[in-house]
Amino acid sequence: MDAQLKIYLLRALLAVLGGLISGLMKWSLPTLGLAIIVMGMVYLFTIMVVYRYAVSRGILSLKTIFLEGIGTFILLWLFVWAVVYNILVIY
Repeated sequence: MDAQLKIYLLRALLAVLGGLISGLMKWSLPTLGLAIIVMGMVYLFTIMVVYRYAVSRGILSLKTIFLEGIGTFILLWLFVWAVVYNILVIY
């Protein structure tokens, strides 16, 4: 499996988990800042993990480490959060 695909899948999985946690904690508009800070720290954690992996193998550029999967991470997190939150509020 390609290293970029591994980064992409790692960030997609963490975005889904983060969206589930955000939705289950019922973070709403007043706590949006807290949710953004938490998910920002999760994204920085993925950067640190991938950087250590890439440096030990010398296979990825710094730009790739920072930008691979960022759009998917943000949009998937927001989508899962909104769906879970709305399901919990309705029921």
